[in-house]
Amino acid sequence: MKAKLKKPLTALMMAWGTYLAIPCPYKVWDDALRPWQIVCLPPVGLIVGGLWALCAALFAHFRFTGFLAAAILTALPFLVTGFFHLDGFLDCCDAILSRRDLQTRQKILKDSRVGAFAVVCAILLFLWISFRNFLLISLLIFLLISPVIFAPCSLYSPHVQNLLPFP
Repeated sequence: MKAKLKKPLTALMMAWGTYLAIPCPYKVWDDALRPWQIVCLPPVGLIVGGLWALCAALFAHFRFTGFLAAAILTALPFLVTGFFHLDGFLDCCDAILSRRDLQTRQKILKDSRVGAFAVVCAILLFLWISFRNFLLISLLIFLLISPVIFAPCSLYSPHVQNLLPFP
């Protein structure tokens, strides 16, 4: 049984160490298990999403809303993954929006400097995610508060009063 779990757990720890900035509890590397890292990406994504959902739930529970909460929720996945995907996104924005020939775009992809298109796309991305997170937090707060607001009002409804066992 232990031998059966060793390879998947090793692959999971390899994926954790590669794709997350959170320190890996068990540092091991086996080149033969590199293809299994792809199989372990959903659990790594569950870690990122779980941390994000926990943070959003805590914000909603403590009524911490607004743009600061949205900004924190926006930055959290990038901080947890070590800005892994953001780098590739910015490189692609620079290359695609440059409207150059294929060789020049490939050269732009390999360039380590950040271009103007990347900066503009990063700002737009963060604004979009912050707006989405702000709406999500507002919705969570509304769902938590709405029973408190609407439950007493519904008791005065004639339809609800007919269903109640007491007069």
